[in-house]
Amino acid sequence: MAGDFVFRESGGVTYLEVEPFQKTGLARCVFSTRKGGVSKGPYASLNLSTDVGDDLEAVKENRRRYIESAGLNEVIHMQPHQVHGANVIRPRMPFVPLNPGEAPEGAEQAAKRVWLTVGEADSIVTIDTGVVLHIMVADCVPVFLLDPVNGVVAVAHAGWRGVLQSIVPHTIASMENWFDTENDKVMVALGPSIGQCCYQVDKEVIDPLRMVYPFVEQFAKPDGPDHWRLDLRGLIRHSLEDFGVRPESIFVSEHCTACDQENFFSHRASGGKTGRMAASIMLTETE
Repeated sequence: MAGDFVFRESGGVTYLEVEPFQKTGLARCVFSTRKGGVSKGPYASLNLSTDVGDDLEAVKENRRRYIESAGLNEVIHMQPHQVHGANVIRPRMPFVPLNPGEAPEGAEQAAKRVWLTVGEADSIVTIDTGVVLHIMVADCVPVFLLDPVNGVVAVAHAGWRGVLQSIVPHTIASMENWFDTENDKVMVALGPSIGQCCYQVDKEVIDPLRMVYPFVEQFAKPDGPDHWRLDLRGLIRHSLEDFGVRPESIFVSEHCTACDQENFFSHRASGGKTGRMAASIMLTETE
């Protein structure tokens, strides 16, 4: 619902907060927009990806602005190298966790901050505080996950190929294997992505999905010969409920990235040359 994803502005940067996650007090969960950066042309202005042809110094400045404005002020930031698959990773920290009294602050913290690419995957999980997880999107569904019982967070990149390979259930299964997460206790939020209104697909997409999800027609409106309009978020939600996630623990954004190019980057609507937004999540320190 729209009220679960709330626009915020700080320091000239606009982002969305995932309110149900925020209210737990256990996680900081935000999604960037394209507003508030320094990139030019098709990347204007808050592109956060170094892999789309944008000026690297501009991306570095955009990341600094986003991190500081959205309250993601940790030293370690991690993202996977996304490959439209179903691999889930739990990074082993390449650092010695700091004691609270040793944590850098202000300019010292910014100078020590690192943003790491930690392996080929489309989902990343952690139980560690002091670490921010990111994935990059520009139409694919960003999926935020929180296990409030065991203190586990994850974020996944779910395009149709990832959904075909069950990327989100695989993430929950990995959380269960590593940290004893229970399906009916996990919270899941599906962020802004291309909506059914704008997502036309053909048989090369629908036929493979039909093999895995016989109910896919419930989320695919006919749109001419051998073409459909696909509700990818609806399909993911249905598959999550089948996997044992409670319906009341699934939160779905109504924002379409292709419709709202004022706020979001859209790979499809732009013809393929555009920036990327970040879906970001971190555990918060609790006393």
